[in-house]
Amino acid sequence: MEAQRIRIKFYKNKLTCCNHKDCNWLNSRNFRIRTVEEYAKEKLISPRLEECLRRRSLVIPQGPSEIMDVFSTMCNIRCRFCCLSDQPRKHNPQLEKCMREYATGNAANVRKVSFCGGEPLVQRYVIEMIKTVSKTNPDVDFYITTNLTHLTPEVRALFETINLNPIHISLNAASPEGYEAVVSGAKWETVFDNFLFIADLHRRRPEHCVIDASMVVTNRNYRDIVPYAKIGVENNVRRIEYYPMIETGWNRDIQLNSEEKAAVREILKDPIFEEYKDRIEIGPLKSSVKSASN
Repeated sequence: MEAQRIRIKFYKNKLTCCNHKDCNWLNSRNFRIRTVEEYAKEKLISPRLEECLRRRSLVIPQGPSEIMDVFSTMCNIRCRFCCLSDQPRKHNPQLEKCMREYATGNAANVRKVSFCGGEPLVQRYVIEMIKTVSKTNPDVDFYITTNLTHLTPEVRALFETINLNPIHISLNAASPEGYEAVVSGAKWETVFDNFLFIADLHRRRPEHCVIDASMVVTNRNYRDIVPYAKIGVENNVRRIEYYPMIETGWNRDIQLNSEEKAAVREILKDPIFEEYKDRIEIGPLKSSVKSASN
């Protein structure tokens, strides 16, 4: 029960129950997102891990089997709830060099390459890396998060030939009104057309295109919660996840008030969430809008 209480506090962004320094830092008034440059200065293998490998006489002769780019803030749109919106949006040559060396130089041994962001598909080196690695190792899985704004003809043609396992899409709405209320720099018609392309790709290549989707709920798009689930179910999305936004001082205007939280609680009673509970995750959102009496 104590673990559950802590989990509920966490989803409500009340992190004082955690004694870990990163949690306290995140919950402090001095919180800021770390920059790409700060991450780039960190060693990939820490001294502690090196010592552990030495004591156990372990070696990594074939290089890493999974490569992850999770530090890029480069993006082509602005989401009102996103904590990266105020970060520098520039290409990082050092990060590109690291990714190229570990992925393309070790392509035969790589089993999975992950690109997060930001929006990875706006970076040219990401497209080139996917082509190089998949040519050397056709069985490699690519995990790609995308806002679906940059599916150019080149990217669509590339997706027809690789293993998207999974592609994680962030539409964050199910209508033009909901989308435009939380996103600037993109058109709903474009991203929804790209979503339909991905859905069709799954129908044609189900073993090579697995779709996950997420939605960050604000006071501007919460009316799209059920329609978002229906779109996902109808288009064979494997996993649909709903998350509360991280509430900070700069995004108070889109935070749910008490009445809106009550409305969300009623929305989450829709039968679709029980019928497809094995595919739809509402736990974090449900915990964040619980009333004080609960």
